Amino acid sequence: MPKNPTFNNGNINLPAGKTISIDGTEVLNSSGVAVYGDDIDLSAGKTISIDGTQVITAQQSTIADVTVTYTANDPSIVPDGAVTVADGSTPTVAELLEAVVEVNAKVGAIITALQAHGLIA
Repeated sequence: MPKNPTFNNGNINLPAGKTISIDGTEVLNSSGVAVYGDDIDLSAGKTISIDGTQVITAQQSTIADVTVTYTANDPSIVPDGAVTVADGSTPTVAELLEAVVEVNAKVGAIITALQAHGLIA
């Protein structure tokens, strides 16, 4: 039996003897029995914990996008999910710039996912 909760098809599976508690009130036990039947609305400063470990707290503020401004020679790089560096020991400025654009796109995708889940504004 795993030590940590597992997730399968939208279900939470807890190891034997483990519980999920909110504000110290048990809401789900390892038998899969939900012991709290209403919507969960936490008071300010309260958290959601699994087996005593905090996993969710109040929504955090958003993370600002990184803005890259070119004063000249805008390369108009469109992120495509890949960067090719010809010589790893001496990457060119263009290769490094492309890497920055790709990383910035991935960070943006992470922020969007966190916002979609309501973890950040």
